[in-house]
Amino acid sequence: MKRFLLKFIVLFILLDGYIAWYAITVYPNLCGEMDNLGQIPFGSEYTLRMDSVYPINDIFIQNIYADQIDSTPAKAIYTIGDSFSAQDKLGYQQFLGESLGDTIYNILHHFEISAEDLFCQLINSGLISPGSTVIVESVERSMVKRLCEIKLDGQLSQEPPQRITNGNGKMDLLNGAASKIRMTLGYKNPIVRYKTSIDLFSHSTIHNELYIFNSKWDSYEYGQDGDLLFQNIDSQAYDIAFSNLYRLKELAHAKNIRFMYLIAADKYDVYEPFINKEHPRNPTLDNCPDEPWVVNTKPILQEKAHQGIKDIYRINDTHWSPIGAKLVANYLKKKYDNLAQ
Repeated sequence: MKRFLLKFIVLFILLDGYIAWYAITVYPNLCGEMDNLGQIPFGSEYTLRMDSVYPINDIFIQNIYADQIDSTPAKAIYTIGDSFSAQDKLGYQQFLGESLGDTIYNILHHFEISAEDLFCQLINSGLISPGSTVIVESVERSMVKRLCEIKLDGQLSQEPPQRITNGNGKMDLLNGAASKIRMTLGYKNPIVRYKTSIDLFSHSTIHNELYIFNSKWDSYEYGQDGDLLFQNIDSQAYDIAFSNLYRLKELAHAKNIRFMYLIAADKYDVYEPFINKEHPRNPTLDNCPDEPWVVNTKPILQEKAHQGIKDIYRINDTHWSPIGAKLVANYLKKKYDNLAQ
Protein backbone atom coordinates (compact mmCIF):
# COMPACT_ATOMS: atom_id res chain seq x y z
CA MET A 1 0.00 0.00 0.00
CA LYS A 2 2.80 2.40 0.87
CA ARG A 3 4.55 1.61 -2.41
CA PHE A 4 1.32 2.36 -4.31
CA LEU A 5 0.87 5.64 -2.46
CA LEU A 6 4.48 6.60 -3.15
CA LYS A 7 4.05 5.95 -6.89
CA PHE A 8 0.78 7.89 -6.88
CA ILE A 9 2.43 10.85 -5.15
CA VAL A 10 5.35 10.82 -7.60
CA LEU A 11 2.94 10.66 -10.55
CA PHE A 12 0.86 13.49 -9.08
CA ILE A 13 3.96 15.65 -8.58
CA LEU A 14 5.14 15.00 -12.17
CA LEU A 15 1.71 15.73 -13.61
CA ASP A 16 1.24 18.80 -11.46
CA GLY A 17 4.74 20.00 -12.39
CA TYR A 18 4.06 19.50 -16.10
CA ILE A 19 0.80 21.46 -15.95
CA ALA A 20 2.54 24.23 -14.02
CA TRP A 21 5.35 24.34 -16.62
CA TYR A 22 2.80 24.43 -19.45
CA ALA A 23 0.76 27.15 -17.73
CA ILE A 24 3.81 29.36 -17.21
CA THR A 25 5.92 28.83 -20.34
CA VAL A 26 3.64 27.59 -23.14
CA TYR A 27 0.02 28.64 -22.67
CA PRO A 28 0.58 32.42 -22.34
CA ASN A 29 2.64 32.40 -25.55
CA LEU A 30 0.03 30.77 -27.80
CA CYS A 31 -1.10 33.72 -29.90
CA GLY A 32 -1.90 32.49 -33.41
CA GLU A 33 -3.52 29.75 -35.46
CA MET A 34 -0.44 27.52 -35.63
CA ASP A 35 0.28 28.15 -31.95
CA ASN A 36 -3.03 26.60 -30.93
CA LEU A 37 -3.25 23.87 -33.57
CA GLY A 38 0.30 22.69 -32.97
CA GLN A 39 0.83 23.93 -29.41
CA ILE A 40 3.85 25.95 -30.57
CA PRO A 41 4.52 29.02 -28.39
CA PHE A 42 5.55 31.60 -30.98
CA GLY A 43 4.87 34.40 -28.48
CA SER A 44 2.87 37.59 -28.69
CA GLU A 45 5.60 39.98 -29.92
CA TYR A 46 5.45 38.78 -33.52
CA THR A 47 1.64 38.78 -33.65
CA LEU A 48 1.39 42.29 -32.19
CA ARG A 49 4.03 43.58 -34.60
CA MET A 50 2.26 42.09 -37.61
CA ASP A 51 -1.09 43.49 -36.45
CA SER A 52 0.36 47.00 -36.29
CA VAL A 53 2.65 46.95 -39.35
CA TYR A 54 0.37 49.43 -41.16
CA PRO A 55 -1.39 52.23 -39.25
CA ILE A 56 -5.15 52.15 -39.82
CA ASN A 57 -6.83 55.55 -39.75
CA ASP A 58 -10.09 55.15 -41.64
CA ILE A 59 -12.03 51.89 -42.00
CA PHE A 60 -12.89 50.91 -45.58
CA ILE A 61 -14.48 47.51 -44.95
CA GLN A 62 -17.99 46.92 -43.69
CA ASN A 63 -19.24 43.45 -42.81
CA ILE A 64 -22.87 42.75 -43.69
CA TYR A 65 -25.24 39.81 -44.07
CA ALA A 66 -27.29 38.95 -47.13
CA ASP A 67 -30.42 40.51 -45.64
CA GLN A 68 -28.57 43.84 -45.31
CA ILE A 69 -27.60 44.19 -48.97
CA ASP A 70 -30.65 46.39 -49.62
CA SER A 71 -29.12 49.02 -47.32
CA THR A 72 -25.91 49.30 -49.36
CA PRO A 73 -25.39 51.79 -52.21
CA ALA A 74 -26.27 50.86 -55.77
CA LYS A 75 -23.29 49.60 -57.77
CA ALA A 76 -21.35 48.75 -54.62
CA ILE A 77 -18.27 46.54 -54.36
CA TYR A 78 -18.96 43.29 -52.50
CA THR A 79 -16.68 40.48 -51.38
CA ILE A 80 -17.71 36.92 -50.52
CA GLY A 81 -15.10 34.51 -49.31
CA ASP A 82 -13.68 32.25 -46.64
CA SER A 83 -11.34 33.04 -43.76
CA PHE A 84 -9.04 35.07 -46.05
CA SER A 85 -11.96 37.48 -46.47
CA ALA A 86 -12.64 37.61 -42.72
CA GLN A 87 -9.59 39.59 -41.60
CA ASP A 88 -11.49 42.87 -41.22
CA LYS A 89 -9.22 45.93 -41.09
CA LEU A 90 -6.10 43.77 -41.52
CA GLY A 91 -7.40 42.15 -44.70
CA TYR A 92 -7.16 42.83 -48.41
CA GLN A 93 -10.57 44.59 -48.52
CA GLN A 94 -9.36 47.32 -46.18
CA PHE A 95 -6.34 48.07 -48.39
CA LEU A 96 -8.36 47.78 -51.60
CA GLY A 97 -11.00 50.17 -50.25
CA GLU A 98 -8.28 52.55 -49.09
CA SER A 99 -6.71 52.68 -52.56
CA LEU A 100 -10.11 53.08 -54.24
CA GLY A 101 -11.39 55.56 -51.65
CA ASP A 102 -14.55 53.48 -51.36
CA THR A 103 -16.15 51.11 -48.86
CA ILE A 104 -15.94 47.38 -49.56
CA TYR A 105 -18.97 45.41 -48.33
CA ASN A 106 -18.00 41.94 -47.14
CA ILE A 107 -20.96 39.54 -47.07
CA LEU A 108 -20.65 37.29 -44.03
CA HIS A 109 -21.81 33.68 -44.10
CA HIS A 110 -21.20 30.38 -42.35
CA PHE A 111 -18.59 28.33 -44.15
CA GLU A 112 -20.93 25.34 -44.51
CA ILE A 113 -21.92 27.06 -47.74
CA SER A 114 -19.15 28.04 -50.11
CA ALA A 115 -18.64 31.60 -51.32
CA GLU A 116 -19.26 30.34 -54.86
CA ASP A 117 -22.65 28.88 -53.93
CA LEU A 118 -23.66 31.96 -51.99
CA PHE A 119 -22.74 34.11 -54.98
CA CYS A 120 -25.04 32.04 -57.20
CA GLN A 121 -27.86 32.32 -54.67
CA LEU A 122 -27.48 36.08 -54.40
CA ILE A 123 -27.39 36.51 -58.18
CA ASN A 124 -30.41 34.26 -58.73
CA SER A 125 -32.35 36.12 -56.03
CA GLY A 126 -31.69 39.48 -57.69
CA LEU A 127 -30.19 40.97 -54.53
CA ILE A 128 -27.05 42.21 -56.30
CA SER A 129 -27.83 45.31 -58.35
CA PRO A 130 -26.70 45.54 -61.99
CA GLY A 131 -23.47 47.50 -62.27
CA SER A 132 -22.15 46.20 -58.96
CA THR A 133 -18.86 44.37 -58.53
CA VAL A 134 -18.60 41.07 -56.67
CA ILE A 135 -15.23 39.62 -55.73
CA VAL A 136 -15.55 35.93 -54.85
CA GLU A 137 -12.53 34.65 -52.92
CA SER A 138 -11.44 31.08 -52.30
CA VAL A 139 -8.35 29.62 -50.69
CA GLU A 140 -6.43 27.48 -53.17
CA ARG A 141 -6.68 24.24 -51.21
CA SER A 142 -10.50 24.32 -51.27
CA MET A 143 -11.06 25.94 -54.66
CA VAL A 144 -11.28 22.80 -56.82
CA LYS A 145 -13.77 21.03 -54.57
CA ARG A 146 -15.94 24.14 -54.25
CA LEU A 147 -16.03 24.79 -57.98
CA CYS A 148 -16.71 21.15 -58.82
CA GLU A 149 -19.68 21.02 -56.44
CA ILE A 150 -21.17 24.40 -57.27
CA LYS A 151 -24.95 24.73 -57.69
CA LEU A 152 -25.44 27.37 -60.36
CA ASP A 153 -29.23 27.39 -59.94
CA GLY A 154 -29.10 27.66 -56.13
CA GLN A 155 -31.70 29.79 -54.38
CA LEU A 156 -31.26 31.88 -51.25
CA SER A 157 -33.01 30.53 -48.16
CA GLN A 158 -36.03 32.47 -47.01
CA GLU A 159 -34.77 32.23 -43.43
CA PRO A 160 -32.71 35.19 -42.16
CA PRO A 161 -28.99 34.36 -42.33
CA GLN A 162 -27.60 32.99 -39.09
CA ARG A 163 -25.33 35.51 -37.40
CA ILE A 164 -21.76 34.48 -36.75
CA THR A 165 -20.31 34.53 -33.24
CA ASN A 166 -16.58 34.14 -32.75
CA GLY A 167 -14.75 32.75 -29.75
CA ASN A 168 -11.12 33.41 -28.96
CA GLY A 169 -10.09 30.14 -30.63
CA LYS A 170 -7.85 29.14 -27.73
CA MET A 171 -8.14 25.82 -25.88
CA ASP A 172 -8.59 25.82 -22.15
CA LEU A 173 -5.43 25.15 -20.16
CA LEU A 174 -5.98 21.45 -19.38
CA ASN A 175 -7.00 20.54 -22.93
CA GLY A 176 -4.04 22.51 -24.21
CA ALA A 177 -1.67 20.66 -21.88
CA ALA A 178 -3.03 17.33 -23.09
CA SER A 179 -2.72 18.43 -26.72
CA LYS A 180 0.88 19.44 -26.11
CA ILE A 181 1.68 15.88 -25.07
CA ARG A 182 -0.08 14.53 -28.16
CA MET A 183 1.86 16.89 -30.43
CA THR A 184 5.16 16.00 -28.75
CA LEU A 185 4.48 12.31 -29.34
CA GLY A 186 3.63 13.07 -32.98
CA TYR A 187 0.09 11.69 -32.78
CA LYS A 188 -2.27 13.38 -35.26
CA ASN A 189 -0.16 16.52 -35.37
CA PRO A 190 -1.72 18.80 -38.02
CA ILE A 191 1.38 20.99 -38.33
CA VAL A 192 4.15 20.17 -40.81
CA ARG A 193 7.48 21.98 -40.63
CA TYR A 194 10.05 22.55 -43.38
CA LYS A 195 13.45 24.22 -43.37
CA THR A 196 13.83 26.92 -46.02
CA SER A 197 16.85 28.11 -48.00
CA ILE A 198 16.32 31.77 -47.08
CA ASP A 199 14.83 33.72 -44.21
CA LEU A 200 11.13 34.17 -44.96
CA PHE A 201 10.01 35.57 -41.62
CA SER A 202 11.06 38.25 -39.14
CA HIS A 203 10.20 36.34 -35.98
CA SER A 204 12.68 37.13 -33.22
CA THR A 205 14.08 33.57 -33.08
CA ILE A 206 12.63 31.65 -36.07
CA HIS A 207 13.43 32.86 -39.58
CA ASN A 208 13.92 29.97 -41.99
CA GLU A 209 11.27 27.46 -40.92
CA LEU A 210 7.97 27.07 -42.75
CA TYR A 211 4.97 25.88 -40.72
CA ILE A 212 1.93 24.69 -42.63
CA PHE A 213 -1.41 23.12 -41.71
CA ASN A 214 -2.16 19.60 -42.91
CA SER A 215 -4.81 17.51 -41.15
CA LYS A 216 -5.26 14.11 -42.82
CA TRP A 217 -7.74 12.70 -40.36
CA ASP A 218 -11.52 12.73 -40.75
CA SER A 219 -11.84 12.10 -37.02
CA TYR A 220 -9.63 15.05 -36.14
CA GLU A 221 -11.36 18.13 -34.77
CA TYR A 222 -10.80 20.10 -37.98
CA GLY A 223 -11.39 17.22 -40.40
CA GLN A 224 -9.35 16.68 -43.56
CA ASP A 225 -7.90 20.01 -44.57
CA GLY A 226 -4.54 21.50 -45.29
CA ASP A 227 -1.93 22.64 -47.78
CA LEU A 228 -0.84 19.12 -48.81
CA LEU A 229 -4.22 17.57 -49.60
CA PHE A 230 -3.83 18.51 -53.28
CA GLN A 231 -2.23 15.06 -53.54
CA ASN A 232 -5.73 13.58 -53.27
CA ILE A 233 -7.24 15.57 -56.17
CA ASP A 234 -8.12 13.70 -59.36
CA SER A 235 -6.55 15.42 -62.37
CA GLN A 236 -9.93 15.57 -64.15
CA ALA A 237 -11.32 17.65 -61.29
CA TYR A 238 -9.21 20.61 -62.41
CA ASP A 239 -10.92 20.67 -65.81
CA ILE A 240 -14.37 20.54 -64.21
CA ALA A 241 -13.48 23.24 -61.70
CA PHE A 242 -12.16 25.74 -64.24
CA SER A 243 -15.04 25.02 -66.60
CA ASN A 244 -17.47 25.88 -63.80
CA LEU A 245 -15.48 29.02 -63.07
CA TYR A 246 -16.31 30.28 -66.57
CA ARG A 247 -19.96 29.42 -65.93
CA LEU A 248 -19.87 31.62 -62.84
CA LYS A 249 -18.55 34.46 -64.97
CA GLU A 250 -21.34 33.93 -67.51
CA LEU A 251 -23.95 33.97 -64.73
CA ALA A 252 -22.67 37.36 -63.52
CA HIS A 253 -22.35 38.76 -67.04
CA ALA A 254 -26.00 37.90 -67.77
CA LYS A 255 -27.00 40.10 -64.81
CA ASN A 256 -24.64 42.95 -65.78
CA ILE A 257 -22.52 42.35 -62.68
CA ARG A 258 -18.73 42.70 -62.74
CA PHE A 259 -17.31 39.43 -61.44
CA MET A 260 -13.81 38.82 -60.13
CA TYR A 261 -12.47 35.55 -58.74
CA LEU A 262 -9.71 35.91 -56.16
CA ILE A 263 -7.61 32.83 -55.42
CA ALA A 264 -5.83 33.01 -52.07
CA ALA A 265 -2.75 30.93 -52.82
CA ASP A 266 -1.77 28.34 -50.24
CA LYS A 267 1.09 29.31 -47.98
CA TYR A 268 2.88 26.09 -48.95
CA ASP A 269 2.49 26.72 -52.68
CA VAL A 270 3.88 30.25 -52.48
CA TYR A 271 6.88 29.26 -50.38
CA GLU A 272 7.46 25.85 -52.03
CA PRO A 273 10.55 26.94 -54.08
CA PHE A 274 12.39 27.76 -50.85
CA ILE A 275 11.94 24.35 -49.18
CA ASN A 276 15.24 22.52 -48.77
CA LYS A 277 14.37 18.82 -48.60
CA GLU A 278 12.42 16.70 -51.08
CA HIS A 279 8.76 17.63 -51.10
CA PRO A 280 5.63 17.33 -53.26
CA ARG A 281 4.77 20.05 -55.76
CA ASN A 282 1.29 21.54 -55.94
CA PRO A 283 -0.09 21.57 -59.53
CA THR A 284 -3.40 23.25 -58.67
CA LEU A 285 -2.68 26.62 -60.28
CA ASP A 286 -0.55 25.39 -63.21
CA ASN A 287 -3.46 25.73 -65.64
CA CYS A 288 -5.32 28.50 -63.86
CA PRO A 289 -7.25 30.57 -66.45
CA ASP A 290 -5.29 33.64 -67.44
CA GLU A 291 -8.21 36.04 -67.54
CA PRO A 292 -8.49 39.72 -66.53
CA TRP A 293 -11.18 38.78 -63.99
CA VAL A 294 -9.19 35.92 -62.39
CA VAL A 295 -6.84 37.08 -59.63
CA ASN A 296 -4.30 34.32 -59.10
CA THR A 297 -2.21 35.57 -56.18
CA LYS A 298 0.50 32.90 -56.36
CA PRO A 299 2.76 34.55 -59.00
CA ILE A 300 2.72 38.01 -57.42
CA LEU A 301 3.30 36.74 -53.86
CA GLN A 302 5.99 34.31 -54.95
CA GLU A 303 7.74 37.08 -56.87
CA LYS A 304 7.74 39.30 -53.79
CA ALA A 305 9.13 36.46 -51.67
CA HIS A 306 11.97 36.02 -54.19
CA GLN A 307 12.64 39.76 -53.87
CA GLY A 308 13.22 39.25 -50.14
CA ILE A 309 9.97 40.58 -48.68
CA LYS A 310 9.43 38.79 -45.38
CA ASP A 311 6.20 37.85 -43.58
CA ILE A 312 3.98 37.74 -46.65
CA TYR A 313 2.23 35.03 -44.68
CA ARG A 314 2.41 34.95 -40.91
CA ILE A 315 4.88 32.42 -39.57
CA ASN A 316 2.26 31.14 -37.11
CA ASP A 317 -0.79 31.17 -39.38
CA THR A 318 -2.07 29.72 -42.66
CA HIS A 319 -3.17 33.20 -43.76
CA TRP A 320 -1.24 36.07 -45.25
CA SER A 321 -0.23 38.91 -42.96
CA PRO A 322 -1.24 42.56 -43.53
CA ILE A 323 1.92 42.74 -45.66
CA GLY A 324 0.60 40.00 -47.91
CA ALA A 325 -2.93 41.41 -47.80
CA LYS A 326 -1.70 44.78 -49.05
CA LEU A 327 0.29 43.16 -51.86
CA VAL A 328 -2.86 41.28 -52.88
CA ALA A 329 -4.96 44.47 -52.69
CA ASN A 330 -2.51 46.35 -54.92
CA TYR A 331 -2.59 43.56 -57.51
CA LEU A 332 -6.38 43.31 -57.23
CA LYS A 333 -6.76 47.04 -57.81
CA LYS A 334 -4.78 46.86 -61.05
CA LYS A 335 -7.06 44.08 -62.25
CA TYR A 336 -10.12 46.04 -61.13
CA ASP A 337 -8.99 49.21 -62.91
CA ASN A 338 -8.34 47.29 -66.13
CA LEU A 339 -11.83 45.77 -66.04
CA ALA A 340 -13.37 49.19 -65.42
CA GLN A 341 -11.85 50.65 -68.57
